[in-house]
Amino acid sequence: MQSQFFQTYFRGLIERCVSVTIELKNGLQIQGQITYVDDNLNFNLVDPEVSDPLKQPQLMTLRNSFIRGSTVKYVHIPQEELQEEVLISACKNEVKKQKQ
Repeated sequence: MQSQFFQTYFRGLIERCVSVTIELKNGLQIQGQITYVDDNLNFNLVDPEVSDPLKQPQLMTLRNSFIRGSTVKYVHIPQEELQEEVLISACKNEVKKQKQ
């Protein structure tokens, strides 16, 4: 399953203490270090920072943030942490499986 691949990939980011930016479907962007990801790609971030604190001042005091997977639009991974070949290969394999 594709989500299982991404779950494993994101768990690798947890082990390397990588900070990511998660963009939600409502346009809000939250940056922080992933500390948890589950089968539904729900995330927990520690020390979250929002892209526009003036619009979301209530989020400035959070120490951690749980983000429901169904609200995630994109997960932005720093270029130096991106394993592009692994992601491309996994996506190609998923397309092949779907065609069979």
